[in-house]
Amino acid sequence: MIRGWFKWLFYALRRHQALNAKPNMAHFALAELARQKGEEGFQCLSQNVDGTPPTLLSPPHTNPLGLSQRASHPPSQLKLLHSTLFNLKCFNDSCTYLDIDNFTDPLCPALTITPENIETRLAPAAKSMHNHLDPRRPKAIPEDELPHCPSCETGLLRPGVVWFGEALPSETIEGIDEWIEAGESVDLILVIGTTATVWPASSYVEIARRFGAKVAVVNMDDGELGSASDLREGDFWFQGDAAVLVPQMLEPVVGDLKQFKELAA
Repeated sequence: MIRGWFKWLFYALRRHQALNAKPNMAHFALAELARQKGEEGFQCLSQNVDGTPPTLLSPPHTNPLGLSQRASHPPSQLKLLHSTLFNLKCFNDSCTYLDIDNFTDPLCPALTITPENIETRLAPAAKSMHNHLDPRRPKAIPEDELPHCPSCETGLLRPGVVWFGEALPSETIEGIDEWIEAGESVDLILVIGTTATVWPASSYVEIARRFGAKVAVVNMDDGELGSASDLREGDFWFQGDAAVLVPQMLEPVVGDLKQFKELAA
């Protein structure tokens, strides 16, 4: 197991980057597609972890939101398969503590992200991860300086994201299954910017095929595409930047989106 301090350095950087990022034109295009097609016509299944699950939003919501939500994606049409960086829970599985929508940056002084500590801490650590398994190696950040659970007071907090080997949020999966089964067919599944190799998220390509869907893949390269690699007659493959290609693909449906260009990354 990688030490808690290294995990927190990694996720502190991801939280910092997500809070300072802007939606790109693909986010705006998919949000507009959702509005035009309606809840019965389109659902976005996202593997991104920069947002807040719609079921946890409580209006009025004044905190920062994820990239899709900042692009005004309708909440009922956005399913976050891997949950979010901005929920915190306890490492102790028997503890039920949950801190929802914690956008504090940094979470504690030891996790302050600056260009200097990215260079001095994260980069060297990433190059020698095997050394972190050596119990004789001093910790880069003392454990008592990391976020601790205020409820059980026995362990560290962790981001609420789904890690390998953990189950996806049951409410999210049930909602997706109900949406698929409610319709007689699925016309198209867009596979955007993913290798489609992480199960069970990757399984939705084949599930959509069983309901009659064609597959359209948008990716920067033609390497590993997992469950989306078996392209057939009538499927589509677009190689390039999703921020450029997705708005072009969807323009006949969503328009030119020029009103969003100044807001996009």
